[in-house]
Amino acid sequence: MKKNELIDAFHSIDDDMIEEVNQLRQKHSKQKKKWIKYLATAACVCVVLAGLFQIGGNETDFTSQVTVYAKEMHADNKIELTETYTVIAEYSLLDSKIPALMFHIDYPANDVTYRVTASEGQLLKYDVSEEGIWEVTANGTELEYGKDENVFWKPAGKLDAEVQIAIEVLKDDKVIGNQKVIIEENDKPAFVAKIANRE
Repeated sequence: MKKNELIDAFHSIDDDMIEEVNQLRQKHSKQKKKWIKYLATAACVCVVLAGLFQIGGNETDFTSQVTVYAKEMHADNKIELTETYTVIAEYSLLDSKIPALMFHIDYPANDVTYRVTASEGQLLKYDVSEEGIWEVTANGTELEYGKDENVFWKPAGKLDAEVQIAIEVLKDDKVIGNQKVIIEENDKPAFVAKIANRE
């Protein structure tokens, strides 16, 4: 095609055809912009939901769900520890019918263990024979207990200061909760305990 023929062809295009092509271009452009808006909105919703699931799935701040009880040795009685000191036992190293002070930890998840650390004294694990004989199976300042095991703590002597028992709740070797128990000796001699203030 020669230059003149090309110019004549452009002049023979009807104005209505040009207008129709422009309208189609604008329509497709708006549809493309809507698609991009919807895609951006969907991406934002996904980011927000992912953030919510991450927050909801974060199980490290469940201190309030760790409940600690002081238990009587040969009874089902248990006292829930609160942020106020409670007498948990009369106990003497020299004259005591109980081998140690007993605590029970409760956490609302299954398949957990408890890592317990004592700032002073000794943590113990016991096995009781059919004859009722208590045998120490483990001791130390840090022990790991199963979900349904009782925690035993024995002072090394008269307490001059408070003892802190730190409890970490573990699931698949990850800490998912924690609590701290404070134990003091009063002048009876009796021991009082409370949980540390929750921050």
